[in-house]
Amino acid sequence: MKKYKHKKTGDIAEYIISSYKILNSSQAFLIPEMVENTSDWVEIKEESWQILEFKSSKDGSIFYIADNGNYATAPNKESDLVSLITLLKDSYWLINSIKRLSDNQIINIGDYIRVESSHQTEVEKVTKITINEHNNAIIWCSSFHKNGVNIDKVKVVEKPNPVLFVTEDGVGIGADDRYWVSDMYCGTPIHCTGYQYSFKDKHVKRFSTKEKCEQWIIEYKPLFSIADLKRIQKESGYDAGIDGEKEYWVCTKILEKEAKKKLDL
Repeated sequence: MKKYKHKKTGDIAEYIISSYKILNSSQAFLIPEMVENTSDWVEIKEESWQILEFKSSKDGSIFYIADNGNYATAPNKESDLVSLITLLKDSYWLINSIKRLSDNQIINIGDYIRVESSHQTEVEKVTKITINEHNNAIIWCSSFHKNGVNIDKVKVVEKPNPVLFVTEDGVGIGADDRYWVSDMYCGTPIHCTGYQYSFKDKHVKRFSTKEKCEQWIIEYKPLFSIADLKRIQKESGYDAGIDGEKEYWVCTKILEKEAKKKLDL
């Protein structure tokens, strides 16, 4: 059964018993002439998409798709329903989420995509979703803002998280990754995310785990006064001239224990 869309008004017409009826009209209004012969109407193909959410550009409110194909202000709500055609015709209702029916891929505003079968290899953020006059869903991103791209040609990918720096233990950290730091002013590890702590500061040591950060503090950070070291040497009985290797091992273990006490680990 053929359907047509009016280029200016957005009305949808369907062929019913040798005539065409406006589907979103409250009356059984018939188009006075054959749709195929008027330049204001364009034939629309069977939908290959399903709009899941509309979002208001005025107040951010959401319309969700209901079981009957209309839209409501809350999921699974059965009252105060609004039709798809009505929402598409109102310019302040923007498509917020859409599903591609061929593979049930959901694409949301803010998702990251890559255009398939194209020279465009960069990952792009979805900024807008529209339905054109041929009933095709078009995905828009900043780099192809003039034309957009058909929903069938995009692939949703993970949000890019380029490496900002490499930790002391060899792990690459991106803007969304968490890591641990120790600096000359702090004796205990600090939990951070990618941009939270200046990764250009040479006095800061960064680690991928808390345990590795603590171990570095114990081994390398100045923690003891001269008096502390003399006391520890006396308690360990360290004398390099007697059994240097054994005494050194005992002293090292005591130092590690004392360091943990100071750091409250």
